[in-house]
Amino acid sequence: MDRRLHLPTIALIGATALAGCGLFKTRNPVKANPVPVERCRNLTEPDSLVENITVQYGTLSGKDCYNSMIDNAFAFHPDPIDSSTSPKDSVYVGWNQSVETLVNSSIASSATFIATVFDSAYQDPTSTTSPRTETRYYAYHILLHASGQPDTTRYQGRAEITFAQSTGSSWSILEWWDRRDGSGLPTWGQLRADHRVGF
Repeated sequence: MDRRLHLPTIALIGATALAGCGLFKTRNPVKANPVPVERCRNLTEPDSLVENITVQYGTLSGKDCYNSMIDNAFAFHPDPIDSSTSPKDSVYVGWNQSVETLVNSSIASSATFIATVFDSAYQDPTSTTSPRTETRYYAYHILLHASGQPDTTRYQGRAEITFAQSTGSSWSILEWWDRRDGSGLPTWGQLRADHRVGF
């Protein structure tokens, strides 16, 4: 057999091998992008606070954002039925800024999933000029799955939230009234009561 016939084939294989160096070379693994964290919107208008509530409430990543919106003079008022039927009679007493931030942090620590939705406004906003406040009226629902619970719980009702503007441009949550809506589902007030530590 004439070896010259095979030289082009051998040369082609050799050239291909040289050219292919690096084609199957292992690369450094690409790090996965972290799950994006929603930014805390500036507290310069009530709309931004509403957006922060729906995105940040009860989440670990948004705990500090939500807590920063609570006014020093904050007060939470449960639905009268929730207050009268609570097995812990005093659970809603003295619900101020400190209690609200602790409860939000407790919810965030236990929640494996939470979704907060303002479904609609059931009344037009009302406002005052001195001090400058704006009250919003929302029908809401919350879906919460907490560690150790087999199912997701739905909370539903109506929220009457008053935002106040400080001497600067920042707004905060000054007052929150919770209302049942006739659905029979547990309310946001009940969710809060379940997470008040020490009661």
